[in-house]
Amino acid sequence: MDEKQKLAAKVLLHRRLKNLQRIDEYRDIDLEFITFAEYQLFLDDKRTEGKYYQPDHWIDYTFPKGMAREPIVGVRATNAEEFCKWLSNSNSGNYRLPTPSEFDEYPTDSLTTWCKKEDIFSMKELKKEKKDLILKELENISTDFPLFINLNSGHVNVFVRPFIFAISFAIFGTHVHGHALLGIFNLANVFGFADLRALAYKLVCDIACVVDKNICDAMKEKNYQRAKKLIKCMQDESDIFKQRQGDLLSQLSIITTSETYLKAYKVWQEYSVKLTEYAWIGYCKLEQEEQQLSWWQRIRGHKIYDYDYDYNKEKQAILNLYWWLQITILREQGKLPAWEGIRIVRERK
Repeated sequence: MDEKQKLAAKVLLHRRLKNLQRIDEYRDIDLEFITFAEYQLFLDDKRTEGKYYQPDHWIDYTFPKGMAREPIVGVRATNAEEFCKWLSNSNSGNYRLPTPSEFDEYPTDSLTTWCKKEDIFSMKELKKEKKDLILKELENISTDFPLFINLNSGHVNVFVRPFIFAISFAIFGTHVHGHALLGIFNLANVFGFADLRALAYKLVCDIACVVDKNICDAMKEKNYQRAKKLIKCMQDESDIFKQRQGDLLSQLSIITTSETYLKAYKVWQEYSVKLTEYAWIGYCKLEQEEQQLSWWQRIRGHKIYDYDYDYNKEKQAILNLYWWLQITILREQGKLPAWEGIRIVRERK
């Protein structure tokens, strides 16, 4: 935004904070949603620190033209909370997301909003007509994945160890190289461009050291062209595991050499979709091996690995993650609306 637009956004935000609805002597609540222009103030401020909190489906660093006074939508729960922290640091008062009960007491008819209680994020139920529209659009995606997604879920829980085993099975054919994949969880929590590229570089090297040390050497020598040629050869092999390894290495190498955050982030989204597909394959393989245990092994409590494992719970978590990524892609293409808005509560100090 230019200086004139920033001033207008600041005035809008100032008026909002002066007109919050009183709940009691300790709390005030906003009856409206934070707008694109107000959220852009937060984005611009954070981007000077090298941090990026724009909605996942945006194709630029700023909101679409003509949307300044419309409610900001498509924001992650954690990003909505970061906005509240920024607001608290920039203004007098302690701002946070509403609890579900506060939302119920002061509801809205249009969008839904992020809520939080006891460290758990949630959204209130979507209107039936909007939910039906979303599910219908998702059903049109050509995929082998079943459609079981909670559109009101605030987060996805995936347990690290079984997830690593599942991915390892899918791309290596064994779990023994799972150590090379430990960094994949860090990518989900990176908001800085330099950190994103650095983590992608480390993952390329870790995986390449297991499957082809020539790729690892080329990356360390910053001979990215040679590394990409070797990766392309891997993708062209007939062995399915080599193809999967090549696909992940290709996407990670693009992130490593991307010149802009937006380019790196979009490839990261493609990488994440591929990762969830491989995780699903791996989970099915783990489940199959568990089922092939003999009756005597089952009686003695024998397990494939030394942990208690709920396959259905983990597979559902992966499905939610997979479909959420697909939702983001459809939003980028303009085929699906966003619905997660931000409302705020102020606690008096």
